Amino acid sequence: MKSHLLLAACAAAAAFASPVSAAPNGPRVEAILGMDRAQLDSFGNQDDPGETGMVYGLGAGYDFAVGSAVALGVDVEASDSSAAFHYVSPPDDNSLRLGLDLYAGARLTVAASDRVNLYVKAGYTSLQTHLVLLNPVFALDADTSRGGARLGTGVQVAVGGNFYIGGEYRFSTYDELDRHQGVATLGVRF
Repeated sequence: MKSHLLLAACAAAAAFASPVSAAPNGPRVEAILGMDRAQLDSFGNQDDPGETGMVYGLGAGYDFAVGSAVALGVDVEASDSSAAFHYVSPPDDNSLRLGLDLYAGARLTVAASDRVNLYVKAGYTSLQTHLVLLNPVFALDADTSRGGARLGTGVQVAVGGNFYIGGEYRFSTYDELDRHQGVATLGVRF
């Protein structure tokens, strides 16, 4: 619920900001680094397991100015995470590691000042996982792929030349797995 309220607040701020600068236009690339909180919804109660790790990756996008202070854009990203679930309940030893995450989506950006851009984004994400089940009856070692949806909101601040720093919160959901990520970005516009 908190994530939905945060997204709504940022969307409202972006929609009603008083920009004094032109909307971003053109290509951008960025590095991301942050925290990844993954929550399995396998038991349907408050005791569902959760794990925290680091998320890191690279993103790229292109913004199309559609007004003096508004831009529509496309985003792509490839990231990885150190988050992993490990369950030892003798005689079983099971683990689920989160791996490569590929994202593609759309973005709405509003120039809030001459140095600050606010944005909201939504798109499709595909997560690779590695599942290991070990018990006396059988063993399973398999890579799987989970498709899902991502919503996010963020801010970018120009720091000189074409470079910017930023922060972004995003929520991704796949079958029985939800992820909350807070990331810092360092990027450049061309």
